[in-house]
Amino acid sequence: MLARIGLLHLKKGEEAQAFEQIGTALSYKPNHFQATLAATSVMIAHGDYDVALSKYRNALRNAPEDAVLWNNIGVAYFGKKKLLSSLVCLRRAAYLDPLNWIIAANRGIVALHTGQYACAAQMLYTSIHLKRNCDKTNTDRDPSKRPKSGVTEGTGYSEGMLHGLLALAYIGLEDLDAARQNNLSACKLDS
Repeated sequence: MLARIGLLHLKKGEEAQAFEQIGTALSYKPNHFQATLAATSVMIAHGDYDVALSKYRNALRNAPEDAVLWNNIGVAYFGKKKLLSSLVCLRRAAYLDPLNWIIAANRGIVALHTGQYACAAQMLYTSIHLKRNCDKTNTDRDPSKRPKSGVTEGTGYSEGMLHGLLALAYIGLEDLDAARQNNLSACKLDS
């Protein structure tokens, strides 16, 4: 129950209250998987990558085949500038959940940083289309779930941001027409 309350605080952007509730939940049950993921997300947001990675190692014992866990480990390695380790973890996450648009977006960002522009373009393009399908599915089920700002809760990614990143990948590929088109799409979607 405390972990769920903490997750609700986290979704509302109230990190201090979330961390307090999640910490209390972890004091009662140190291996609570969702509470561990939530606590480490806050740690990553504050740049405490080493502590987050140590918590993730413990979580891997309980859920070695969890795509979200592997995605978060990849993000932590990316924060530490260990790009190869990040890429390996994100590939594992994509293997476990190939239709997760957030994992595809994170893989695209890492590929941009490593100079793999073709891979980045493919991952970001895929992420945009998976996100559209995901948003459409959620809206069809419950119209109140449509994100008001265009940013999907908990990710910080909007479709416009993904188009902007895709434009950077096309610039790296020297495809300036596609880059311009995606930049315009980014401006339209995020204005």
